Amino acid sequence: MKIDELIKCINKTTTTVSAKHSGSEIAFYGPGKHSYAMDYFLNVPVDARVWDTIEFDPDNLDDVIPQDLARTMEVVQRLIDTPVRERSLEKRYRLRWFKDLNGAINCLNYIDGEWACSDIHYANQYSQRELEKLKKENPRLAPAIDAMKEPVEE
Repeated sequence: MKIDELIKCINKTTTTVSAKHSGSEIAFYGPGKHSYAMDYFLNVPVDARVWDTIEFDPDNLDDVIPQDLARTMEVVQRLIDTPVRERSLEKRYRLRWFKDLNGAINCLNYIDGEWACSDIHYANQYSQRELEKLKKENPRLAPAIDAMKEPVEE
């Protein structure tokens, strides 16, 4: 299952669950929950191959109906069963920043309207379309975004 198919499937076929893809993760929220508050009940790395790598927070399951939870789990299993290379049609990029004092590579992330820096292993991944949107929303940063864009290698 492709990531965009998963998002559409959850957001169109459930009434109490919403899914959001942000960089290297897919988060699942119950009704009234918000991404900026980290209120997800499931947080799935886009390269997840087993359930052990998925974060589960039962405290955020309030008001999620059983049918929607079952549908979510079934769709996540289909994602896990899909080879990582087949999960995304679009080439993915990260915004490479400087190396830190320890020599680790850092990347810029744009999360819920705020810029943040993180280790390359936790860097958001963007499609070309998402980068174009960032450049449109931040025209002064457009040249820097182009300069920092680095393809994500599997």
